[in-house]
Amino acid sequence: MGPKIVMIQKMLEDLMYFIMILMVFVVSYAIASHSILYPNSPLTWQTVIQVIRMSYWNIYGELFLDDIEGDSGCTFNEILWGNGTYLRCPSELGKVVVPILMGVYMLVVSVLLLNLLVAMFSNTFANVHTETEKYWCFHRYSLINEYLTRPVLCPPFVVLYPLLLLVRYICCKRGNDQDRKNYFKRKLKNTEHERELIQWENVIAYEYQQKLSENLDIKVDISNEILSRIELQQEKMQSSHLAMQDQIKWIVDTLRKSHTAQTRGKGQNSSRSYRIQTAETIKEPDR
Repeated sequence: MGPKIVMIQKMLEDLMYFIMILMVFVVSYAIASHSILYPNSPLTWQTVIQVIRMSYWNIYGELFLDDIEGDSGCTFNEILWGNGTYLRCPSELGKVVVPILMGVYMLVVSVLLLNLLVAMFSNTFANVHTETEKYWCFHRYSLINEYLTRPVLCPPFVVLYPLLLLVRYICCKRGNDQDRKNYFKRKLKNTEHERELIQWENVIAYEYQQKLSENLDIKVDISNEILSRIELQQEKMQSSHLAMQDQIKWIVDTLRKSHTAQTRGKGQNSSRSYRIQTAETIKEPDR
């Protein structure tokens, strides 16, 4: 539960920053929509609550269309809606403009900002998840240290525990007391224990190196997979590029052939017309 608690704490911090950004949009839309719907409203606490209430509950899908479009029992009389007898009717301009503003507001808040919050939470989760073991070790240390420093006596006699600490401080020597300040410190008077500790440290270091090498192998495999995907995409792009070149070449060849055929047809027609004209000129003197 240690890393999960850290995730919740960091997500709450992200939520506080998100609320600060969200309130800018909420307050700006609330003031704009209420001033257009109900112009010249008196500045009271009830007006402030009504302004924030509508824009805030719009985030969760409450649209308040009856208040925007106007109820049949509303009135424009300032005395009647001022004393709470009838509801105030919205302005005609507000009935047209406020739904458009609400559509833009819902699009920005519900789509953009909420997805931004989800992205912030996922980023925080990923960052904490990569250091899960470290957070777990720190929480384990703090839990053990807490139980170590707690008094041994039960609650009725816990008042005597400070007196016991005072007697221990006075009776014991100052040097021994300084050695006992760090309860996680252990003196090894035997060389065999020291050898076991060194062996244990070597085993832990070897396991840590193995874990780092495994992580490095995983990263290398992922990078190789990404490179292979990039190479496949490049090959597909090259093949499509070659196919496009072949198609363009075929189009150019067909255009050239059609152009040469047209020029040959025009040449044959011109030669035929020339022959006919010469034949006619030869026949005219004979006549």
